[in-house]
Amino acid sequence: MMDPAALDAVDAGCPARRLLGRLAERWTGLVLVALADGREKRFSEVAREIGNISPKMLSQTLRGLERDGFVERRANGGPGGRPVYRVSALGAEMMEPLGALSGWAYAAREQYDAAPVARTPA
Repeated sequence: MMDPAALDAVDAGCPARRLLGRLAERWTGLVLVALADGREKRFSEVAREIGNISPKMLSQTLRGLERDGFVERRANGGPGGRPVYRVSALGAEMMEPLGALSGWAYAAREQYDAAPVARTPA
């Protein structure tokens, strides 16, 4: 395993750069959290769980996560053959550091909110 201190994600040649870019996207973490329970979910279930995400953005995010190996998609054998999604083994492995980051964000929210920087909603 590579020493994390030796990584330089700013360097275009860094092997972790693409992965860090994927994880930094706005909806990635929320989609992974919505699928974290390991159950297969239909597109509409994921959308409902996240809330306030357009179908286009959810579709793009799910496709990217599937391409990168974090999410598995399969055609449901039921009526209409609508696809279902679930977190892959790699995605499940990502939940530990994502959970730690979420815990930190929750603990730091008061400091963040009190910071004297003007913020605009995303």
